[in-house]
Amino acid sequence: MKNNEQVFYRLIAGFLSALLAVYCFAVLFYVATSADIGVRCLLTNDEFSFPGLQIRRYLQSDSAQPAGELPVAFGDAPQEGDQLLEIGDHSINSFFDYTRAMATLRSTWQKAPSYDSRVEKNTNPMDIERYTSLPPVIHYFSDQTNDKSESSKVLHGRYVRVKYYQSGTGETVTCWLIIQSLSSINVILSIIWCLLEFVILAVAALSFCNRPSDSAARLFFVLCLFTLPAFVGGYYWWVVSESLLLTAPFFSSAILLPVVTLHFFLNYPTRHSIRDRFPLLSIAGLYFVPVVMLGVFSFLFGVVYFSGAGPESSEIVRSALAWIEYLIDVYIVISCFYFAASVYFLIENYRSCTQPAQQKQLQWIVVAALLATPLVVYTTYLAFGDRVGLALGRGRIPMVVVSLLFLTAYAVGIIRYRLMLLDQIISKHVLYMLLRQSVAVLYSLVIAVGSLYTVYRGSSVPEQLLPLAFFLTVIILAMGWVKDRAQSAIDRRFFREKYRLDRAMHQMNAVVAKVADVRSLSEHMLRSCREVLQVRFSALYLRDGQTQQYELIASVGGPDLPVTFQLDKESEGVLQQAGSHQRIASSSKQNTSHLQELHREFNSQLMHGFEVDGQRSGIVLLGAKDSSSPFTAEDTTFVTAIGQMTGVAL
Repeated sequence: MKNNEQVFYRLIAGFLSALLAVYCFAVLFYVATSADIGVRCLLTNDEFSFPGLQIRRYLQSDSAQPAGELPVAFGDAPQEGDQLLEIGDHSINSFFDYTRAMATLRSTWQKAPSYDSRVEKNTNPMDIERYTSLPPVIHYFSDQTNDKSESSKVLHGRYVRVKYYQSGTGETVTCWLIIQSLSSINVILSIIWCLLEFVILAVAALSFCNRPSDSAARLFFVLCLFTLPAFVGGYYWWVVSESLLLTAPFFSSAILLPVVTLHFFLNYPTRHSIRDRFPLLSIAGLYFVPVVMLGVFSFLFGVVYFSGAGPESSEIVRSALAWIEYLIDVYIVISCFYFAASVYFLIENYRSCTQPAQQKQLQWIVVAALLATPLVVYTTYLAFGDRVGLALGRGRIPMVVVSLLFLTAYAVGIIRYRLMLLDQIISKHVLYMLLRQSVAVLYSLVIAVGSLYTVYRGSSVPEQLLPLAFFLTVIILAMGWVKDRAQSAIDRRFFREKYRLDRAMHQMNAVVAKVADVRSLSEHMLRSCREVLQVRFSALYLRDGQTQQYELIASVGGPDLPVTFQLDKESEGVLQQAGSHQRIASSSKQNTSHLQELHREFNSQLMHGFEVDGQRSGIVLLGAKDSSSPFTAEDTTFVTAIGQMTGVAL
């Protein structure tokens, strides 16, 4: 690939990744700074004869006011089934009016309160005689006294005026609801999930930049691009819907994610026969329904967001929202078919895969898909059996678990089995430094969190200082030991060839000094190769004089191998130039080289030739690794070193 072309693809990947990062940051920031009054609604009402928007859930309805805290409401708080009529100065005729009112409340809540919104301490804003002209958002103060310490503190909070229609009595009621932020724990968990997903996205982007012509690498990158907006936006859909700029990427990604997933598994690890037989027709069949749905949803959302507010446009908006809700139900069923097809082709690819490394990668993804299937079925049941529960929280955890299952499968495939050929994209030194720094950062975070926790708990009593110091010392020492163990494990993982090579060289030196028998010396060399490289078998063939025939001298752990074989001149030239030759997976047996045919015959993975006095004197055959990973440059360097030592000894 030319340098200009590679730079172009890097710019594309970098731009899209940065755009995705900006979107996720914008969503999480918007959610973290949003105002919440505890009222939850859906797109439409169960019955259109009542005015306003049906309240599906009020989160504070069953909670009593804790001692020393502000009340959650003044007046009768709304209940499930009531009709929301007003929030502040905004009349509520549809879900779109509800989102506009919450967006306005967010901006008002973030501003400094005005003087006329201040309510005197320990007074009730429902007192009509004293507070007849209060603004829609008030600033309430309350004195709270601690019975144990007899000390008092002033609490203050913001409240918004809410008007609703009580379904039980048929009366219109006004109350004041406290304005709070959304749960910070959920936001923090969302941030952690996004960071984990961005690690996978980074690998996908690097793979795409280095192999843009590889359809599997391209689709894996696109799959990661659609996964993040779909899940981040879906987790807070009622908050995201306040802004069209945040809603459009969310619903577009949610519509395209199922079909892109299926498209990816039709191309990974190899292109499916359906794609070869019907290249254009298969793409058209895959994307026709999602593209049509995307166009229809875009039109309906445009109608909702650009129709304006007010009673004159409320009927148009309600009709558009009803169609959106209906099409969501339809597309949930369609997405289930896409998911089932993805699982089917994934299992079929696993069964037909012949490359051990790719088979291990697919094995983890298949396990993730099978574990995710019951969760997808449960979520589909909620969509039709408990729509309110699905929309307002019950569907979040199953979908997050599904995403984490696939995230774990991709992570194991990337780290252990080199999914997307990570070792060809990022050098071992870079990975080593990243892991070392990650351990150091984690160690520092644990100490920082422990210190902040003690400050937060207010442990400053002199009697507590000594046990607290002892406790922190023990924790720091324990974490230091864990850090050292993790550091040693990383060193052994990345430099295991160095340690094993040193041990094998010492063993070979001892053997060469004591053993004069050719077969015994060869078996010691092969055992060293098998132990260091963790291969399934190893064998040594020595050349018979000046001929092209090689004769089996010894084998360790291998199957029944041919006693002799010959190499043609082309194969000799390949080994002379490269030194070693590795097996390549291919579905076709036509037009394969002589060395590849020998690999199939011997069931070997690496063929390495070694020289003595400038002449090729032998060939070492190695089977596949126990981890099914390909051979690296360090592996061939080890075989070369130990082969030269053996050749000199022989």
